Amino acid sequence: MRPATDDGVPLDAEFHVENLDGTSTVVLESRSGQTRNPDYHRALLLLLTRLRAMDARIRLAIVDSTVSRRHPFEDRVMQIRGRPYPINLSREADIEALRIALEAAQEPVAQQPGAKGGNRHKRMRLYLDGVDSEDLEDRLGGAPDNASLGKAVEMVERSRMAARRGGGQGRGLDAVQRRAVEDHATRVVTLRLEREGWGVSDVSREHIGYDLLATRGEEQMHVEVKGTTGEGSSVLLTKNEVSHARRDGRATLAVVSGIRLVSAGVGWEGEHGTETVFRPWRPDDGTLTPLVYEWEPGARASGSQTPSAPLG
Repeated sequence: MRPATDDGVPLDAEFHVENLDGTSTVVLESRSGQTRNPDYHRALLLLLTRLRAMDARIRLAIVDSTVSRRHPFEDRVMQIRGRPYPINLSREADIEALRIALEAAQEPVAQQPGAKGGNRHKRMRLYLDGVDSEDLEDRLGGAPDNASLGKAVEMVERSRMAARRGGGQGRGLDAVQRRAVEDHATRVVTLRLEREGWGVSDVSREHIGYDLLATRGEEQMHVEVKGTTGEGSSVLLTKNEVSHARRDGRATLAVVSGIRLVSAGVGWEGEHGTETVFRPWRPDDGTLTPLVYEWEPGARASGSQTPSAPLG
């Protein structure tokens, strides 16, 4: 998930929340130049600020990169100068100073012997006390519209899986697992397009109704990617995706079904999958079923408002 500022501006940096053995953790993905998570520093500051408002405490902070996982856990712990664990965020008057201290503490972790300088924007995991994982990702992300859509998608997935497996025994995917499925589907489609000679740009962060812009000579495709662990007989679409496909003849839908989720240490990775391509893609050639509605009362709505009585 990409956090949004209080003004609703999304930052170009990825984070997510995971519950590990009953402990809420926040993971901020690493930065690589200006191509991967360039807003790393701003995102960390924003997350720390919002955690402070929740009176959260940082029980432990570790570097959680692929390289660091080859080292013992205790060697991955970030030693933050002047701040013993746990760090009570409500007592931090200068969150920017804490942000700088956290990033500086990453440098020596998993560093090659004799290396000069260090990386201050590695993949970081914060173990938290004082907060519950429930809705934490949405509250930290600050994007209520996306959060509502995500909850609707998860609810539909849960009900569908329960219906397929019978008796409510199916388990839907959480936000981290959905992200792993989506990322794998995007990789599958991108690699196939590149083999066919297309130049591919990921434009999913621009929220323009499709995920990949594919170009080959004068030809252009707007590719919406959907990944699923199921059979792919139906997919969930946003209003923006449907609107774009209806008005744009370059719209293509690529569905990667049957993706398998495998544990990757502290996260998940997708593998395998079968790709089905709809080109040109016209949503009205299939069946669109409304699953979620947003209702606003009309200007002349009747009824009365009664203050609720205090509890107790």
